[in-house]
Amino acid sequence: MYSFIKIISQIFLLCIFFLSCENDPINISSDYIQSNVDNTSFHILNDETCNFQSKQFRDCNENLTNIDSLQIIDSYRIYSGKPIDGNDQFQSYAIFNIDLSKTSNDLSCISDNFSSAKIEFSSFNQLKDEEFNDETELDEVLEYYIDQSGIDIYLGHLDIDWSNLSNLALDDFISSNNFEATMTNVDFSLGEYDITVDSLQNHIDNFCSLNNLDVLIMYENSSDDDDIKNYLELVSSNYIFQPSQPQLYIDYDLLEQETIVENKFILESVFENNQSLNFNVNFEDDPNSSDWGKFLVANSEDLENANMSSLSIDSIFIDSPIVSNIPDSFTDFDLNFTFSIDNSNIIEDNFLPIEFYIDNLVGYVESSDPLGDNWQDCGSDSDCSIQDEDGSQGNGVWDIGEGTELNGKIDWIDSNLNNRIDIEDCMNDEDMCEIWFDDGQDLKPDSIEYLDAGSFLSNNIIHDSGLSADFYLDQDFSADISDLIDDSKDLNIWFSSITTSSNPEIYEAKIGLRLKKPAKAIEFKVSHSPNIYLDSIENSYTSIFYGGSDSLINDISVYNIPELNTPQSSNNIMLNYGQGIKSHLDFEGLSNFIDSDSSILIDKNNSSLILYSNYIDNEYYFESGFADIYFSDQNIFLKRIYFDNMDSVSIPIGDLMQRFVDKEFDYNGINLEIDGNGYNFNRPIFYKSNVDENSVYNPKLNIMYAK
Repeated sequence: MYSFIKIISQIFLLCIFFLSCENDPINISSDYIQSNVDNTSFHILNDETCNFQSKQFRDCNENLTNIDSLQIIDSYRIYSGKPIDGNDQFQSYAIFNIDLSKTSNDLSCISDNFSSAKIEFSSFNQLKDEEFNDETELDEVLEYYIDQSGIDIYLGHLDIDWSNLSNLALDDFISSNNFEATMTNVDFSLGEYDITVDSLQNHIDNFCSLNNLDVLIMYENSSDDDDIKNYLELVSSNYIFQPSQPQLYIDYDLLEQETIVENKFILESVFENNQSLNFNVNFEDDPNSSDWGKFLVANSEDLENANMSSLSIDSIFIDSPIVSNIPDSFTDFDLNFTFSIDNSNIIEDNFLPIEFYIDNLVGYVESSDPLGDNWQDCGSDSDCSIQDEDGSQGNGVWDIGEGTELNGKIDWIDSNLNNRIDIEDCMNDEDMCEIWFDDGQDLKPDSIEYLDAGSFLSNNIIHDSGLSADFYLDQDFSADISDLIDDSKDLNIWFSSITTSSNPEIYEAKIGLRLKKPAKAIEFKVSHSPNIYLDSIENSYTSIFYGGSDSLINDISVYNIPELNTPQSSNNIMLNYGQGIKSHLDFEGLSNFIDSDSSILIDKNNSSLILYSNYIDNEYYFESGFADIYFSDQNIFLKRIYFDNMDSVSIPIGDLMQRFVDKEFDYNGINLEIDGNGYNFNRPIFYKSNVDENSVYNPKLNIMYAK
């Protein structure tokens, strides 16, 4: 019955709150349940509320300070410089320890694979502003936000026991380490949001044999520019977003067996071998290009001495066709190219023969009407050789069935029969309506119709991948293609011969072409069966190690932590992660309330702890960013506060109160702290009490509950 009452009460609790305007209990009765809802407030106990500076709270009257126990190494942020404005005496160093033993089994450090190493630190704040210069193709610095000359980075070994480190005082660190004498000052590069120490192997001998490496970063701003920051705020290895953590890069080389695919020959030159035709030739001789071996034949000055990689058939101006008419049944002409061979490869098995073949052949037709779509007043049957019975041939008007280009009318499909061109008639795309150049329904003028696949010359490749032209160095190749010509095709192509030349290192190949129709241009690709073999290749790789992975990198901000000012701490509620200051709060009657009735149900939406900011206190420091408030005993997040909305802070407390009531947690006051997620040196201060207990600045603990 108790569980049932608790569930029902939770359902009705919020409704009851909005229906009630009184603070007196409201009775809800039925045949099954009876519930009382109340709202109560608790006043803070001055004597039992205090600030403390230790890992665990004991009592407000003793053990308020134990700096040695403070745990500040878990911060998301690492500092170097003067992170507290207006306090020139406060100085911090950033220290990183790299556990290199955890990289020893990586491929990068096995055998002689290691090549180089670098470490990269990310910054929360922008370090400089860069802009890419298109003319110089370099990044140019527009503005610096830190004093680059004030950064010093040291590599080596420090006298630090990282196994049980919680905090480290700057004075103790300096007295224990003569780092300027024992460590190496190294160069670095500065990015917009990162600092990189490159070529670690140049400063550290036998990098892969090291167990540990310490990095010390010091920063001192000597600039008078107010826009230059006084501190570096670097991302720690504890940061939750791994790519922003400190990163160690190790470059290495591996000797690996790979399948090598390479060309057997090198294209040298190309020329036409027929004086009766007028055309230009260009080819792609770059072996790294996917178009290697592509030939383009056309009467165009654009082909002369041009970079083939930037050319295509639709990008060149063609002066005239290769062949405009065929006087006999066909026209034959030749195209020659030269090539060389790397003689060192000839001794390899299966290198010879070189199996040449042609593919990707396209012959572009030469015609005044390549697609045959021009209006010629041939009648509805589109055939001028036959007289139409309907009298449509030669009637001086365009009839359905005749060509649509140059027909003297705009061509479209009147889908809604309204005798008007609508966007719907053009497939909802105005570009699909014929622009008034009278180009017909295909929207293409005669001048570019040769590019359409429907107007290509039919072709026959004699020497294709199935019948290659096999060339041996000691035997010229000559083809008898008389039985292989396909007279039904517009274009036939083959290898006529492959021979040695006057230069013993250069070979000459002759390609034969036969045309049965006029041709505007021809393109094809000279291909072959490449040389394929296994070889040992040294490949370069990079291993990336993130700081938080397997605790590879430990880090800490080193600075002096002053002891808590006890008289000051008695007047305010103070929170500060960087100096380990927490607050213990207790309230009059709260312990009795928690223990009074285990059936109490706390309204989590309407129960809160309200604190009021004490801006006028000299110790107050909260000028940027945010701070996350936690119930420190159980590390329970309560509230994120921001520097610009701090007049008062309402902390949801209902869930925590319910856990106290349910005896999930023992109640010994409420211990508050802020973590190292935000800016570490934020120090929000709140009023603890006032002479007038009814003062609006007094902390308020308001609880709405039901029984």
